[in-house]
Amino acid sequence: MAKYRHVYCEFWEDPDLVEYTPEEKYFYLYLLTNPHTTQCGIYEISIRQMAFETGYNKETVDKLLIRFKDEHNKIRYSRDTKEIAIKNWAKYNLRNSGKPIVDCVKKELDRVKDLSLIEWVGKEVSKNKLKALYDREVHGASTGRGTAGTQKEKEKEKEKENNVPYAPIVKYLNKKADRNYKSTTNKTKRLIQARWNEGFNLDDFKKVIDNKVHEWLDDEEMDQYLRPNTLFSNKFEGYLNQKNFNEKKKPDYSDIVDLG
Repeated sequence: MAKYRHVYCEFWEDPDLVEYTPEEKYFYLYLLTNPHTTQCGIYEISIRQMAFETGYNKETVDKLLIRFKDEHNKIRYSRDTKEIAIKNWAKYNLRNSGKPIVDCVKKELDRVKDLSLIEWVGKEVSKNKLKALYDREVHGASTGRGTAGTQKEKEKEKEKENNVPYAPIVKYLNKKADRNYKSTTNKTKRLIQARWNEGFNLDDFKKVIDNKVHEWLDDEEMDQYLRPNTLFSNKFEGYLNQKNFNEKKKPDYSDIVDLG
């Protein structure tokens, strides 16, 4: 089968892309079109390979992978098997279910090591013949692999999520900024988890909140940005390391990253 990938014009009309930085748009396009991609939407690739081919360093690639998983919910990456899964792969590349496509996808799914990735991508497949292939792989009907790997992965994800102090962080923000945000909102949880996965701790979240409350609370224009979508965005590290303000300074609007 010819080695090429479709990039439909509607890719650029995806409403999710409004939130992406230029860096994220380039990386996402790379994930959809690089030479390691497969018809099934799951392929093996290392962080080192991604860094070499994009020109980013490994630290940047690692942060992008975390961001696309926790903030954008577009990919899953298994560090154990070095396999990546693209959520919208079927939307852009599986628009027919002819025999050549079905045969190709079946062979590729048989080689996937992490079954949780098959289950995740399979939820987005709408063509009946193709969807059946993903379902059989997950439930072990075609390979006998069963669901042990999937369950184990889910348990690890759940355990990891349970260690993130969503409630204390949001409670602290509400107290300092006189707000009423909820710690159970999915987007807020994804943003907090993304920063937590990058190695930041509870004290770091409190310091970011303190820094920005001190700077923005009494500013009519900036007060609106004292919310999770702004404070816990990918500018978090910059907010954390800014110097404390002894006097009010004119806000730098270019520093704002608000995720809507």
